[in-house]
Amino acid sequence: TSGNVVVASGNGIDFAATGGPDAGSGTSELFDDYEEGTFSPIIVPSTGDTGGYYSTPLGKYTKIGRLVNVSIVLENGSDSVTSTDTLGLGGLPFTPASGNWAASVGLGDSLAITAGHSLGAFVLDATARIRLMVWDATSGMTQMTYGELSNRGYLIVSASYNV
Repeated sequence: TSGNVVVASGNGIDFAATGGPDAGSGTSELFDDYEEGTFSPIIVPSTGDTGGYYSTPLGKYTKIGRLVNVSIVLENGSDSVTSTDTLGLGGLPFTPASGNWAASVGLGDSLAITAGHSLGAFVLDATARIRLMVWDATSGMTQMTYGELSNRGYLIVSASYNV
């Protein structure tokens, strides 16, 4: 009458009886995983040095089955890598499955990019990193550099991917 429903490890709620257009042909209709929490995102320059400093990093995630949704708030502190290094965000809570996954930059502030340019992002294939991109040419995007993040640059990034 009170408390949580507890299911033994490795088991879950079976939705096989619900049917659907592909009834019985899905790889799994067992809901067996839910988790939410926080993580510490990091700035990852192309040199491999994880010395990109920032203040108030905040990463939150929700994992439902194989789907992971992350939200990252990041403010750059002082520079520790060269400004031409390309950069990304690392430290995701789970390594994505193969394939490139959706990500978006909801806000970018105090950046050193040209007016009219916009930011994009995606989760790299089978890594725990998000690649940041700048739409800076009619032909497409280039990887964002550390110098474009600038001192006190601020980003809010979200992504969804499967594990």
